Amino acid sequence: MKKLLIVCMSVVLMLSLSVTVWAAASYSYGVGLDSKEIPVTAKYVAASEADVVYSVDISWGSMEFTYTAGKAVWNPVNHTYDTSNTSTAVWACENDANKITVINHSNADVSCDLTYDKEIDSVTGVFDSNSYSFPSASNQSYLGNQNAEALKFNAYLTLSGTLDSTTTTATQVGTIIVTISSISE
Repeated sequence: MKKLLIVCMSVVLMLSLSVTVWAAASYSYGVGLDSKEIPVTAKYVAASEADVVYSVDISWGSMEFTYTAGKAVWNPVNHTYDTSNTSTAVWACENDANKITVINHSNADVSCDLTYDKEIDSVTGVFDSNSYSFPSASNQSYLGNQNAEALKFNAYLTLSGTLDSTTTTATQVGTIIVTISSISE
């Protein structure tokens, strides 16, 4: 049993002392052998064109609107409300709550399209501008000056139509879809 244990320990010690070496050419080193020089080479390769990186910031206001129905007009001569002559209903929102801003940070030309998908048939949404084509942000003439505005697009949503009088809490009336596309050269 002792012999078997000694043989196993000897094998383990031999395996733990082994070293693996990889080289293009193999050389034996020993007493009295000459040294070997190993050449190191390099070459220049021109940089390739950078990969296209798409980066677009999209921000928007609260998109919270209030619908105020038309009111009957008071007739001071007859002392009655004239329902045949009502004031116009009004859609309103806080300042810039209806604003969408898109900024191109891509090193490629991109386009932006806005659509309004209504959830309530009686409410329609339109944008003052629903499409814009951005130049690449890598164009140095747009950096650091007023031309940077060419990389920015603002659009405003306006609602029209009517909202049922039973809708007294904030209710989703539609969805804005922002589509960013690559402009192929």
